[in-house]
Amino acid sequence: MGKQAQYEELVGVANVYLGCEQSNKGLFADSSVSLKNAFQIFEKSKDTFNKVSAKNGLAII
Repeated sequence: MGKQAQYEELVGVANVYLGCEQSNKGLFADSSVSLKNAFQIFEKSKDTFNKVSAKNGLAII
């Protein structure tokens, strides 16, 4: 995996954690945006495990 791909993966994971924390604080619109951004990153990289994690966060909100 190249440096750019690793960076994008890290940004995706950060967005999942950010989205979950925003959801916990009641910031549901912001949470939705963060989790959708994460899902798009994981969809592009074909990362099924993290894609499911982002979808799970969306299901919770």
